[in-house]
Amino acid sequence: MTGRRGGERKRIVIIDDNRLLNAAFVEGLSRFLEGAEVSCYANVEAWLCAGRSQHDVFVVGQKMGAGFMDGDVGARIIRALYPDVFIIGWSADRGLENAFFEAGADAFLSKPCDFDEIIALLE
Repeated sequence: MTGRRGGERKRIVIIDDNRLLNAAFVEGLSRFLEGAEVSCYANVEAWLCAGRSQHDVFVVGQKMGAGFMDGDVGARIIRALYPDVFIIGWSADRGLENAFFEAGADAFLSKPCDFDEIIALLE
């Protein structure tokens, strides 16, 4: 786990194509972070089409499936739109850590990660 910003964050967007993982995020973050508002999208394009609203944290997976942009590209777009948000990139491929940081991510988690690692970044 690597990070460079801290502070309180409550409005969280999860962008990952794994629906079970997204559901676990919603349940877990709602339970462990009082007042957290968690939104999930299967890919960056779905988030863009849904109408962007202000959020404090984005957790962005790398591989979104054929035909969709990768997470590091999405992180670059999110950073351009919202320069002050906290972006966490995550992937099973530890070699993508630098790609996320170059795209503007503040932290990187390697899948699978312990839920406590995520909570520690968000508290």
